[in-house]
Amino acid sequence: MNGTLEAMAQVLFKSWFVDFDPVRAKMEGRDTGLRGAGRADRNEPRRRTIQGSSCR
Repeated sequence: MNGTLEAMAQVLFKSWFVDFDPVRAKMEGRDTGLRGAGRADRNEPRRRTIQGSSCR
């Protein structure tokens, strides 16, 4: 299992910091896959619901 995690970390590192895949995807207008699920805009504040009320 440790070898698998190490291999995954190496692939991710190469993708982001050597090949710059997220940057290239953004330049080409493709989804970078870096935003959290359901967030339309990174700059929009997240809203949490606590006992039925909305707060920021």
